[in-house]
Amino acid sequence: MQETIEIKLDMQASATKRFINYFIDTIVFLVLSIPFFVVINLLGLPLSAEDPLSWVLMWLLYYFLTELILQRTIGKYITGTKIVTADGLRPGIVKIIIRTFMRLIPFRILSIDEKKLGMFWRDTASGIYVIDAKKYKQALALKGSFEQIGIQEI
Repeated sequence: MQETIEIKLDMQASATKRFINYFIDTIVFLVLSIPFFVVINLLGLPLSAEDPLSWVLMWLLYYFLTELILQRTIGKYITGTKIVTADGLRPGIVKIIIRTFMRLIPFRILSIDEKKLGMFWRDTASGIYVIDAKKYKQALALKGSFEQIGIQEI
């Protein structure tokens, strides 16, 4: 069973890191689009680089697959952040689907939830937090050390 820990405000990724994540992911997405459209063309699928729907589909697939499989996108990996639920666990597929489709809300800056500082609607709607992985790991270690107090060694 995976250990749980409540996500505190100081564990959440800063606005700067989240912007850097977005910037890096945009570059990675554009680089990946070349082989994506080559493969689509070779397979004869009815998608093309001229079709905006193809770009949206690829964008959704990038975020969905990387967050589902790796618990982070390439941008999050580089900045040392990842996604977790409120109790620090790996998000399930339903939460990631909700988060992915909430990305379709335009005007990213307007989608910040005022009640939860620095969280976007996609975060609050899906119950997912973007956290600093190093701070999270330190909090888990601290919790584990407190749980060892009073346990008699044999």
